[in-house]
Amino acid sequence: MATTWLIAPILFPVVKMLDAIQYVRNYVHMEMYMYTINATTFRKDLFNLIDITIKFNEVLNISTKEGNAILLSEEEYNGLLATAEILSNRELYTKIREGLDEDLEACVAENEVTW
Repeated sequence: MATTWLIAPILFPVVKMLDAIQYVRNYVHMEMYMYTINATTFRKDLFNLIDITIKFNEVLNISTKEGNAILLSEEEYNGLLATAEILSNRELYTKIREGLDEDLEACVAENEVTW
């Protein structure tokens, strides 16, 4: 009995998350890079779907009669902004591309860099 008491607090979040993943599999349609769910189903489980979006960086496409809305985590949003900024700055983008093409032998070793 004591073992169950010690393990239960650890397993409860895991079981809850597995239930959430099963919910998404049952009620949410997977598109190419995001899940699509109708607004009524989304509203019924709003907080759980927000948690899934945050924890797993999943993007939800919420469909309505008037059009669609996208729900994404703050981390995903910030990543998109950073990518757009890099791609819009030709000089920065060129430096990154040149760095990717650089031969690793020509690079300074990490332990030799002074910060």
